[in-house]
Amino acid sequence: MATATSLKFEKPKITLMWFIVFPLGSIIGLVYIVWSMIYFREIFQV
Repeated sequence: MATATSLKFEKPKITLMWFIVFPLGSIIGLVYIVWSMIYFREIFQV
């Protein structure tokens, strides 16, 4: 977690890039979790 530790030492500057990357990252993460829950049986059915 390089980003989490760097925020502790540096004062975080909320920029336009931050507003673009953070919502996209959270949406992609949620979609990945939901997709893995739906296809859990298919993935681990060896």
